[in-house]
Amino acid sequence: MLKKLKKLLVVIIVALAVVFFTMEDSFAKSRGGGFRSSSRSSSRRTTSKPKSRSSKPKSTKVKSSKPKSTKRVSKAPKRSVAQQKSYESAKKNGTAFKSKSAAVSKFKSNAKVQKQYTSSYASKPTTRPAHIPSTYSSGGNTYN
Repeated sequence: MLKKLKKLLVVIIVALAVVFFTMEDSFAKSRGGGFRSSSRSSSRRTTSKPKSRSSKPKSTKVKSSKPKSTKRVSKAPKRSVAQQKSYESAKKNGTAFKSKSAAVSKFKSNAKVQKQYTSSYASKPTTRPAHIPSTYSSGGNTYN
């Protein structure tokens, strides 16, 4: 009876020691991947390699020396809400142009616009018209 009790006590102590060492190693690995230093002999510890999820070897990516651009490259700046409404209105009226030169040529070729905005006279006026000022100053220079 006494021998059986001693054997049972030894088995329990050995089982507790195995459980204790296993839990300590797994706890140490989960907290930084290493083992804690202790006075126990390192020959008693066995380390196991982590199992990979797939049998394929991991490929390493070669990083480019060029930095990735995070800027959005755009040809035209973003429009405000008012500018967008104005553009949509011009598209409906057929007065939206891709370039300034296209708008100028359309303006000059429009007969209705030419009648409304005359810029030349049939003959040279004898006196300066009232809507044209006699002198004009800009940037410190005066023009007649």
